[in-house]
Amino acid sequence: MLDTLAKKVAPSHTAVLVVDMQNEFIEDGGLRGREGDDLSSARALVPRVRRFLQQTRAAGVQVIYVQAVYNSDTDQYISDVWKEQDLRRRRSGRPEDQCREGSWNAQICADLAPAAADMVVQKRRYCAFEGTGLDMVLRGRGIRTVVVTGMATDICVESTVRSAFVKDYYVVLTSDCTTTYSEEAHERTLRLVHRFYGEVAATTEIVDCWTREER
Repeated sequence: MLDTLAKKVAPSHTAVLVVDMQNEFIEDGGLRGREGDDLSSARALVPRVRRFLQQTRAAGVQVIYVQAVYNSDTDQYISDVWKEQDLRRRRSGRPEDQCREGSWNAQICADLAPAAADMVVQKRRYCAFEGTGLDMVLRGRGIRTVVVTGMATDICVESTVRSAFVKDYYVVLTSDCTTTYSEEAHERTLRLVHRFYGEVAATTEIVDCWTREER
């Protein structure tokens, strides 16, 4: 049993997931910008994630980007259920426009471009494990703990955290390297995860564990 943060985030069995840090969710031209959401928290997140990833790589921890790709030229990834949900709640655009494969919208934002040793896993739904090879990738590398960063705390991050816990991974959710478009929603998810699904920690605490291991 890994019963301390330091044991959980030991570099030999830890991966850092970077969820949906893409133009679609951060930039004005993306879906959330077109719908009028306040993007300030998303933009402020980028340099924090960038700094943490630099520290992650320096510690020898595997970085895995999770990239939402919801559409192709044939819309083969979109079901009737997905379309109905989006059409019912969207304020602008069409579900067929979201994170189209190869588009600017789907690209990981330039300031967080993956490094050569990083991995990228594409997903078609909110959860990073649903219909992807992520579980196989993690188990193949002997990963026991996922440290989760990215967006949005109450949507794709939360969906991924729940699934990781159910699949018996230790979960560490970063309090300062995740965000959503509402501070209330962000804090609510942190409380929920802390109670039911994993440990919530600041990245400084995680990096301190790695630094102490090196001493």
